Amino acid sequence: MATDPNKLNADELKKLIELLQKIDNLTKQVAESQAQQAQAAGNARGQLERLEETYKELTSDVSYAAQGFRKIVQEITNQNVGLKESTKAYKGLTSIADKLQSYQKGYSELSSKDLKKLKDQAKVEKQRLENAQSLLKEKESDYKKSKSINEASVKAKQAEIALLTTKAGKTKQDYYDLQKLRNEVKNLNKDYTAINLELDKTTDALTQNQAILEGEDELYKGTLLALDEAARKTKNLEKSLGLSGLAVEGIGKAFNKLGLGGLSSAMGLDEAKEKMKEVADEVTEGGDKAAGLIGKFKILGAGLSVIGKNIFSYLTDPLTIATGLVTGLIAGVKSLISLFEESAKYTGDIAKSFGVSANEAAKIGGNLRSAAGSDFFMTTEEARKAFDVMAEATGTINANFSDPKAVSAMNDLVTYAGYSTEEAKELYKIGQLNNQSVDDTVAGLQGQLQILQKNNKLRINEKQAVEMVAKASATVRMNLGSNPKALAQAAFYATKLGMTLDEISSAAEQTLDFESSIQNQLEYQLLTGKEINVDAYQQAAASGDAAAASKELNKLIEEQGPAIQGNVFAQESLAKTLGISREQLMKSIELQKLQKKLGGDVAQIEEAINRKMKDGLSY
Repeated sequence: MATDPNKLNADELKKLIELLQKIDNLTKQVAESQAQQAQAAGNARGQLERLEETYKELTSDVSYAAQGFRKIVQEITNQNVGLKESTKAYKGLTSIADKLQSYQKGYSELSSKDLKKLKDQAKVEKQRLENAQSLLKEKESDYKKSKSINEASVKAKQAEIALLTTKAGKTKQDYYDLQKLRNEVKNLNKDYTAINLELDKTTDALTQNQAILEGEDELYKGTLLALDEAARKTKNLEKSLGLSGLAVEGIGKAFNKLGLGGLSSAMGLDEAKEKMKEVADEVTEGGDKAAGLIGKFKILGAGLSVIGKNIFSYLTDPLTIATGLVTGLIAGVKSLISLFEESAKYTGDIAKSFGVSANEAAKIGGNLRSAAGSDFFMTTEEARKAFDVMAEATGTINANFSDPKAVSAMNDLVTYAGYSTEEAKELYKIGQLNNQSVDDTVAGLQGQLQILQKNNKLRINEKQAVEMVAKASATVRMNLGSNPKALAQAAFYATKLGMTLDEISSAAEQTLDFESSIQNQLEYQLLTGKEINVDAYQQAAASGDAAAASKELNKLIEEQGPAIQGNVFAQESLAKTLGISREQLMKSIELQKLQKKLGGDVAQIEEAINRKMKDGLSY
């Protein structure tokens, strides 16, 4: 039976699904559904060809993106703050596109790490655009108001002109007033033109920025896809060089240590590396395909043939023999051998550190090297560090610690997300107690913090709040059942007060001396004439509920703050009633005032929440 040419095979169907996700911004589920529908309708091949052509256009040459970003910069420079921030972002994107274009044309080299940094920078510029949106919306509103006021003024003055023009027996003053009104209308019309120009630029910037934020802008999308494609090819090239490249580097380093750096050049080590890169490019078809074992041997052979030729030339050179440079060559070979000895040392260190058998250490070491191999942005040393963090956090050793996903997630947390080793340990503990990976734990905390920001109409520093959770004592965490939702709530309200979770927990516990607590409340009421009820605050303290305590403390300070202004005795009394110092109290009141004034754009917070909801966050 003949095969239908319009039907896709399994690999082609998989590629169609991937391209639908990348180019049309569809979720995996929707992309799979559309691909199956197209397959059933007989037009899947047409769709695949269309998307392949689009992908090729977007990733093959980013010069159009660089030109496009430059054009945007030219159109919106020297304007209001929102436009200036947008300009900075587009200049940043222009720089990224320029570097990528230079790489694509072969004028410069970019490693996998370089490309990752460029992609991270693109995300930073996107965030800058998101921040600029609220400023632009505010400016757009101001321009519209100015435009309306201008139109009303022109209309009123034109009415005055009409009255004066038809007035019989006009005086000299009337003619003077008429001319004055006409000049004012002329100036107002000039202002109107200027306002319209600024309004158009602001509106255009809002539209352009929003297109990028919603993933609809072809320039930004094309740049990201080109970065991904370049990273994929570079990763294939770098992996194809693998230990062969390290071996050549190792010989050069050994010569340098011996003070014989000149031998590296004379032996052609740089030439060998270039030859290996050339063959790697050929074997991987420019990085498009991964190199197999035979391909890697071919790359190694290319390097060794250059080195071997030069070694033979040196060994037969009388000057080499006379000056004892043979010793240097032997040292170079020894350095090559030492690279392979590193593997044994790595395993031995694991065995010594954790008191396990050589076999078990070898297994852990193999898993960690595999983990590093599966994440190109992680070295074996970083993988070991991530493993150590998990082992130290739990006080035990578990096979899951060397699982590639777990190791990669922990490495990302410490190396890229900026959390300290101690913070990473505590976040890992919370995750394990909730059957979550450490990255899911952090994402869950951030998601809950986003919801709290929306509900409270206030923006806070999410990373600072997550760090607060990590730094909380085991007592605070365990009293909250290590529940990420409760911990996020506690950290949110503590951040609002400028206090730590342990400080709030300790303060609430001060109120559990009921006799002195009642006395403090009565004293405060006498000083201010205002009642205060700390029952809920005490209940939270009695149950060790730092989340409820921090929320109730926020409420009490907000309610009582106005009553103690300018009254030192009342301030001392309220602080004593709440179990905190006067300085903590005044700092919290000051923060609450600042938050009301500068808390953040609610619409912007809701936009951020909606994006997270699409990624699976639930209330």
